[in-house]
Amino acid sequence: MYWIGVDHHKRNTYVTCLDETGKGVFRGNLSAKAEDLKAFFAGHPRPFTVGVEATYAWEYVADVVEELGETICVGHPLLLKAFARRHKKNDKVDSALSAHLLWRGDFPAIVHPPKRARQQRDLYRQRMELVVRRTSAANRAKALADRLGFQVGMNLSTLKGIGEWAALPFPQESVHVAESHVKYLTFLYGAIKELEEAIAQVADQTPETQWLRSVPGIGNYLALLIASEVFDVGRFANARRFAAYAGVAPGSWASAEKVYASHLCPNANKYLRWAFTETVVHYIRACAWARAKYERLKRSKGWKTARLAIARHVAIVVYHLLKEQRPYQETPPGGPAKVDG
Repeated sequence: MYWIGVDHHKRNTYVTCLDETGKGVFRGNLSAKAEDLKAFFAGHPRPFTVGVEATYAWEYVADVVEELGETICVGHPLLLKAFARRHKKNDKVDSALSAHLLWRGDFPAIVHPPKRARQQRDLYRQRMELVVRRTSAANRAKALADRLGFQVGMNLSTLKGIGEWAALPFPQESVHVAESHVKYLTFLYGAIKELEEAIAQVADQTPETQWLRSVPGIGNYLALLIASEVFDVGRFANARRFAAYAGVAPGSWASAEKVYASHLCPNANKYLRWAFTETVVHYIRACAWARAKYERLKRSKGWKTARLAIARHVAIVVYHLLKEQRPYQETPPGGPAKVDG
């Protein structure tokens, strides 16, 4: 058995290989070109296990190794950094660290989805990114109209709404800015439409997505996005861990008798956070108790805290649906059922 630590970058890849005794048998800098990486791994003695940090383009290294039928371990960047307490850092050091951690059995590996799942996930993520950009562009366009004294209420996510906004009598000094808004919004509309058509063709109507679609506020796209980001709910010990991974559980710092609430974790999954936040408006419309809880928290702690609380509840509901493999059931009128977290 050989243990190979890989430090992969855009232009070069440094590789350290250890044998069963932990002795280095190869150290070298390779080109990051596809043919060079494939040739190196294909010609290397087998079996071997490769460790790569989850940074730039780690997916390609994983694809090359998995095609050869060998084992790939993807390392958590923050946990690897905890091991690398040295006075210097470079590609050679990082590669050797990954190889030695693999050999010792201490490599902080994360669970990574297979190639096809990653490709579908990229499709769902791109659609989300474009929707976020469209919302930002629509807000800027509405702000321009408001500054000029127009009271607009059209939906700028549709061609009809964009046309109505473009028909406003803008003054000559603002015509070029208004035209750029129209062009950008029209472009985003077309790009999102094309992605939605592609998603409809490749999306698998799995039992997981059917269970998620039963939750108020989670449609076909959000169900696909959530399922692709979770891909294996069994890797979470409980609902609290899942909510923290999804970025909808605030942290806390405690020392002796003092407890401080902290901000949301910046290293959480931003796509799940966005998905669960998007469901809040529809969820509180469908569930009377959720609406009452939202209004109560909104009055006492503000709308952001209220929205986060409902988003966290939805995340916990999703966890239990995937864990128990069942569709959503309406919460009893007396209040939400007791759930883990």
